[in-house]
Amino acid sequence: ETRVVNLFGSIFNASQLGVDVWDPNSPVTGCEGNGETALISLSPGLIASNTYAFRIDIVNPPSQTSSNFWTMTLLDHFAKPIPSFPLWAFPEISVSTFARNSAPSCYLGDCVGAGGIAIPIQLRLRTQNTVNTGGELRILAPLEFGFDPDPDAPLIQGDKQTRCLINEYENFDLSSLPYTWRMAEIYCLIADRGNPLDGSGTGDTRTVRVITRYQQNPFDLRPPKTFHPNATFVLYFWMHPPNTFRPSEAWHLESFSPGGEELDIGTAMGWEVIRVMNLFAHSNTGGVNQYTQTISPAVTQGLAIIPNFVIDFVLPANGWLADKLVLTAPKNFEMQLPFMDANAPGSCIDRTLLLPLGVAVLEPEATRSAICMAEVMTLPAKNFGRALQSGDLCRLLIHLRNPESPPPPEYNYWKLEHVAGSGSKELQSSAIAESWVVVPVIS
Repeated sequence: ETRVVNLFGSIFNASQLGVDVWDPNSPVTGCEGNGETALISLSPGLIASNTYAFRIDIVNPPSQTSSNFWTMTLLDHFAKPIPSFPLWAFPEISVSTFARNSAPSCYLGDCVGAGGIAIPIQLRLRTQNTVNTGGELRILAPLEFGFDPDPDAPLIQGDKQTRCLINEYENFDLSSLPYTWRMAEIYCLIADRGNPLDGSGTGDTRTVRVITRYQQNPFDLRPPKTFHPNATFVLYFWMHPPNTFRPSEAWHLESFSPGGEELDIGTAMGWEVIRVMNLFAHSNTGGVNQYTQTISPAVTQGLAIIPNFVIDFVLPANGWLADKLVLTAPKNFEMQLPFMDANAPGSCIDRTLLLPLGVAVLEPEATRSAICMAEVMTLPAKNFGRALQSGDLCRLLIHLRNPESPPPPEYNYWKLEHVAGSGSKELQSSAIAESWVVVPVIS
């Protein structure tokens, strides 16, 4: 674009800036882009010593270039290097979730769907600019998502606190042992004030502020923590998903200096929210075991066997013989036999399908085709004899033992996924349930 009216609003505005009008009889005849170079072809007519301006569309690179200058040549004339602008872009952003299911759907107090608990999500990022003490990251989730507030924590700067974990991997080495930020080094706050019913707030809980802070301690000489360009940061939050299907949408992320100046900005695509199962629960809760119809305390001791451990679930859609169920235990649990190869035939710990009775009677060893790797058990439905009907209670008995050490809090959940076995092979439904806290045994 060479017309000064389109560039500056008027010829007068251009003249005030010392810019001359581009002669309309000397148009640009061509423009060819090649990487970081644009070859612009001109027709005769431009006057020496005049000042001209043009606009060209570009796309910013994903990260700051080492030589951050512009230059231009015309015939045998070369312009001095012109300093470019600093990029406000995160070099790396990704967001993922432990489970893709929706929240239960409720109407007048009646809810349909399993769970209703907050789901762990993971945000991985690198920064272009350093966020120092008092600065913040601001994360905006798509519509109908909501960060999980901590009801017992006091308000900070008028905002509710929410659970978060930050692991810092120096030199981007995700295979190394990370530094886990202490709660004294961060605030994680939901940018929501008040109740929409009384007009004191929006009720929108999809924005979280991660504020770096520092408390001076003469006995702790660690320096203040910052979000800096020489590390990869993995952040965990707990969120309530929408209560219905949603396509994958963008998450927005910004960083700010202590004075409120914007530093970096970026987006990352989320995930498709799919249907939640009607029921998903385990028996080691300290309440009534639905299999034995007895009340027994939860077994939390490390390496202890959990008697009569069952998983109950109800699918919202039929599970056909070509489909499969994927059961994921909390990290450190072992669904795989220690002497078997991962995902080999016969690699799973003992398990029995108890319900529905039609399947259990028809094929007592309906789960014999199961394969396991670490904490994941995959149950192909090909031996079930008939489809698992939507709405039917299904019960799986597993001969389970606690791990020696407790799972990380962001992975201390049970998850079940129903995956289509033909056609799209897409995830049909899923659900999660909170696990118990494993207590290590002192040897």
